[in-house]
Amino acid sequence: MGRRPSPTEQNVVASAIRIVTANLDGDPVIPDVVKVLRDGPKELWAQLMVDKEEDYRRLVREVTLALENLCGGPLSGIFDAQTTQPLDLQAPALSVDLSSLLTAGDAVVSAGLLATWAYAYSAIDSARAAGLMDSPLVLPIDEMWRALRAGPGMVSAFDGMTRLNRQKGEVSLFLTHSMRDLDALATEEDRAKAAGILDRCNSMILGALSEGELRRVSAQRPLTEAEIALVASWSSPASTGLDGTKQVHPGRGKYLVRLGTRPGTAVRLELTDTERKLYDTDQAMRRRKEGEAA
Repeated sequence: MGRRPSPTEQNVVASAIRIVTANLDGDPVIPDVVKVLRDGPKELWAQLMVDKEEDYRRLVREVTLALENLCGGPLSGIFDAQTTQPLDLQAPALSVDLSSLLTAGDAVVSAGLLATWAYAYSAIDSARAAGLMDSPLVLPIDEMWRALRAGPGMVSAFDGMTRLNRQKGEVSLFLTHSMRDLDALATEEDRAKAAGILDRCNSMILGALSEGELRRVSAQRPLTEAEIALVASWSSPASTGLDGTKQVHPGRGKYLVRLGTRPGTAVRLELTDTERKLYDTDQAMRRRKEGEAA
């Protein structure tokens, strides 16, 4: 994930996948591709235009080891077997939960994100090409900051989504915490592309934010002083969650909805009792307080 594969590596992996696919009834998995690369059939030699085994090994060594790294260590069990739960493209909504990977580190989460995106988009594009899916699609990308840092090419993928989603009948929702999330990207090129994504987002929904953060937003998507003051007023916490009280954060459920250049509209989301239980993010704080009391 530290660099993009070279044209030679892309070529040989694509050729190895074709070889594996021709000899399998189902979809190939990474260990199948690794085996072909290690076996080094003459077909791959010809593809790489080499006549000696040492030349072939030199060209495929790094990409082979990189693919093997996806099947061992902390990534073991993610990429080394068939997908156990295919996407149901007829379902009204689908959610892929990667929370079980969070404790395994950023590299594992990033790899999971990339794999999820590749698999989901491949399934959707294949269904559309076959005429099996023609309904509009809403794609919420939560924790966008993590997805943008997942690896080379992710910013370009999101950039392409915002340029092509209308003709594909897609609505993209990008959710993140701060404008500074874009500044943390590795290269100036990625930072410029990420800023362009925000420019193409016609609608914007702002939750409780500090005035400083709102000023950063306003620098790219101008806000009025009244809008800044309103949203900033929601950001002051009424309680830390450690005092055992049941005070509610002043910004909970409150949002400012901006459509294009129209003045923002303040809205409030009211959760049902079931939704309050599902989206209760204060449980860990309460457990800590109860533990101290005991």
